[in-house]
Amino acid sequence: MFDKFLKRLRPEKAAGDFVRPFPSPHGDRPNISPDPLLIYGHNAEGTAKTISEYSTVSCLAVAGLNNLTGVLDGRPLAGLLAMSPRGASGEAGIAIAMFHSSYPQHMALYAPWSYNVERSAKWAIKYGAEGVVMPGIAVGDMMNYIIRIGQRTGNGETAPTDVEEHERLLRECTPNSPFWRLQDRPDGPDY
Repeated sequence: MFDKFLKRLRPEKAAGDFVRPFPSPHGDRPNISPDPLLIYGHNAEGTAKTISEYSTVSCLAVAGLNNLTGVLDGRPLAGLLAMSPRGASGEAGIAIAMFHSSYPQHMALYAPWSYNVERSAKWAIKYGAEGVVMPGIAVGDMMNYIIRIGQRTGNGETAPTDVEEHERLLRECTPNSPFWRLQDRPDGPDY
């Protein structure tokens, strides 16, 4: 199935300029969705590579809002993970809004520049994200969290509306991740 997706990218040379597929070498197992997770913004390629290499989830990395528009064309996607690029504060929120306008029933995850769960959850709520993928999260915990949020979204549960619910979900799935020890660190350059 992912091969069909890759073939859709090849006819347009421009598509290769802004979208890079990262098929998981483990994704051809039974009962595994072939729909890729869209990774947007800062370090999209590195994040997509990590997720696809260490899980059964294939990914698409994309940078730039104009480029994102070209990807949000109705093709099958598992969801979105968005982090604002350096110098583009708020761009993750715009990307999440664009994604939800094309895929309203799909999971959108916000990746903040802050290690502080409370501050990050407030931005996730503002952006309408179903979850927060914190910096400093262990890869295994990140995958557990993404799967948990995907299940919630797939079951029709709404995005958390308060900081406490975001924190509860993070504590359930990521109890030992390093970001919990970094709650007092100053925020990064963008949100």
